[in-house]
Amino acid sequence: MESKYNKAIHQDPFKLVSSHTRDAAILNAHKIPDLTSRRYPKVRIKWRKVASDFARPALLGYSRGYARESAEWKAFTRRLLWTLLGGLSLIGPTLLMVLHGGLRTTLATASACTVAFALVLALFSKESPLTLVGATAGYAAVMVVFIGTSSS
Repeated sequence: MESKYNKAIHQDPFKLVSSHTRDAAILNAHKIPDLTSRRYPKVRIKWRKVASDFARPALLGYSRGYARESAEWKAFTRRLLWTLLGGLSLIGPTLLMVLHGGLRTTLATASACTVAFALVLALFSKESPLTLVGATAGYAAVMVVFIGTSSS
């Protein structure tokens, strides 16, 4: 798939270039605005061997590269959000258990935060139930270890 992506842009059969007469006719027939005119001078040459925007191609709408980059950015921001929330879900209860010591407070905090963690995973994750149980068990194990080390 990557080799097809890296293929030369001038060999892309789905790219319409307004400098080609037939492509300009297709754009005009369907009343599609020429978005390349803002970035490149409009040149009307009947049959060009190389498009006028060959060095920096401009596609109508969104290109595959832009779609891929935006999908990667969206995935990155989603991962970043979840890692920050995961860190806060451990740091918040830990601070509460340290600042307000006592076995009852520690157990209630660990239990409530484990249930809240499980609910958030169930609401926003698309993983299988077995994966969610594993993640919740891991979170509960970290809380239990913290209770054991803080109470001794």
